Amino acid sequence: MKILIILFISLVLASCGNKKSGDGQELLNPELLSEDSVDGSSIQGLYLSTFETLNPSVNGTVPGSMTIERKQDQFLVYGRLFAGQAGAWHPQGIFMGKRCPNMSDDKNLDGLIDIQEAMLVVGKMIIPLDANLNTQAAGYHLYPVGDPMGSYFYERETSFTNLFQDIKRADTNTSDDVTKLSVDEKFGLLGRVVMVQGVASSTPLPETVASLGDKKAYQTFPVTCGIIRKLTTHSWPEYNGTIPGPVAEVQPGQDHPEPGPVHFPGRIVIDDSGTGSGETTTAGSTTGDPTTGGTTTGG
Repeated sequence: MKILIILFISLVLASCGNKKSGDGQELLNPELLSEDSVDGSSIQGLYLSTFETLNPSVNGTVPGSMTIERKQDQFLVYGRLFAGQAGAWHPQGIFMGKRCPNMSDDKNLDGLIDIQEAMLVVGKMIIPLDANLNTQAAGYHLYPVGDPMGSYFYERETSFTNLFQDIKRADTNTSDDVTKLSVDEKFGLLGRVVMVQGVASSTPLPETVASLGDKKAYQTFPVTCGIIRKLTTHSWPEYNGTIPGPVAEVQPGQDHPEPGPVHFPGRIVIDDSGTGSGETTTAGSTTGDPTTGGTTTGG
């Protein structure tokens, strides 16, 4: 009888521990499985973070997800967000926390969760999901911008070795919203938070909504959040080397976009040197204010 009871409890735990994604793919519950390791060797396979809308009174419902895969030294991220706000710049990344914020985290009781309240839960960003995943700084915070329908698709690939070595380097700026890992600190993707920020500049927000640094409140306003789970089965879209949809170009030294050129797929400024020189590839571009759209040229 004791054996039967133990077997029954095990089956119940197993059935509760695994869930299915919208595509019917099996998800492993992060609460029942830890993969943190010092060297990142335990990060393997395919992961999925399905978004939950934050601040729906401002955003409405904003569905989407972020898919992450590590296969040998290849590290790929594929994201999609739908029904956001047109022209909204979307800072996004993987954060150290393991819980998404909810209305109980609204400390000033203004009915909204701002970035400072959210970061008390999700912690600092560890992997910015920007134009270049090679290092935290390489993408210069070049993030996706919502198209006229308020949607974007994001696709990037890098060497996992390069990425992990970078997040293990000494943190020379502890006052920003991005953090590093100590030499002996363990880390894994399972159970971590993916959060997307940013609404259109025309969005009315009360003065009680806080921001970070010199960024405007609408640029850091939390939009969606999801917990990273692991897929046991998957089919991966072919990587084509571009971010579908517009992105806002940020000049070296800036940490958020100013009104100016907006570039479509194939024109991504990447600077690995730290000198601001950059490398540009062109396959068509759009100029204009990222909050109002622009005129397409080139190709």
